[in-house]
Amino acid sequence: MFRAALLLACAALTGAALAQSRYSFTYQATGDRAPLTATFTATGVPADQRVVWDFGDRTPPATGATTTHTYYQPGTYSVNVQIQDRLGTVAQGRMNLRVESAGAEAARLTLLFGNGDVTLSSVGSVAYASTQAAFTLDGRPSSARAAVGEGTHTARVTLTGTRAPLSANVNFRTSRVTEREAFNLEVLRLTNDARARGWNCDLKRYGGAPQPALRRNAQLDVAARSQSIGMAANNYFAHESPVDGSRPADRVHASGYDYRATGENIAAGQRSPQEVVNGWLNSHGHCVNIMGDYTEIGLSYAERPGSTYGTYWTQIFGRK
Repeated sequence: MFRAALLLACAALTGAALAQSRYSFTYQATGDRAPLTATFTATGVPADQRVVWDFGDRTPPATGATTTHTYYQPGTYSVNVQIQDRLGTVAQGRMNLRVESAGAEAARLTLLFGNGDVTLSSVGSVAYASTQAAFTLDGRPSSARAAVGEGTHTARVTLTGTRAPLSANVNFRTSRVTEREAFNLEVLRLTNDARARGWNCDLKRYGGAPQPALRRNAQLDVAARSQSIGMAANNYFAHESPVDGSRPADRVHASGYDYRATGENIAAGQRSPQEVVNGWLNSHGHCVNIMGDYTEIGLSYAERPGSTYGTYWTQIFGRK
């Protein structure tokens, strides 16, 4: 989260009013790359005055103490702010906002697998124009979430680019899997037990610093299910999906979870929650995730006979 601020004295006021009147203008933006959405806020403005924002990108001005604006193109923008009363402008100021390039424009399709359905997302795409993603599934227009039968499918996303439409296709396989919520609950219990008792990832025994319990999060569950079901249906075992190229952070983003930090543990072939959690705790990188500075977790177990490993487990960690 990036923040910037400008303090502005009211040069147009005199005497006691000048001594008492100072305005504060700030903006906040998640990230620094285009398209970048920033929220602008003015404080210290009396009720009988209004704030006018000129965003410096040739779009119409906006009014209000708080307003949100999206910059679609990279560049440096000069944001002009005016405070007005019924007689005219009483104060004004300026701040610069730098929007970095996210690279060449390209469409990207990220899939979130469910058990009999799939969610299509344009997360990971780069487009420097106001655009609404349009999806097709097996050659027909589709909503973002669609029911799918077992078998092979083709999905497509199309976006508006600055010079021409952008599109990407993904071929994928879906298959029904068995999910066991009781296994997810036991993985959660064992994970929080290790945190509470202070499992030491270096020494591989208890006696380290205890950590607070992780809360289950429904959006992180969606990302975890996508990984387990996707691996089971498409016969792979990897953090980066060979189906759509998505990484754990992409799937978390596509699920709608707004995170400051995230991590993923996966496993395959284990038959019980105890076996899989023991394996993670005795693997340093996985253990660091379990004992890490996270507050929430998503969980998934998927079983598909005849697949490469048979059973697939996922933990997704998050902190907002």
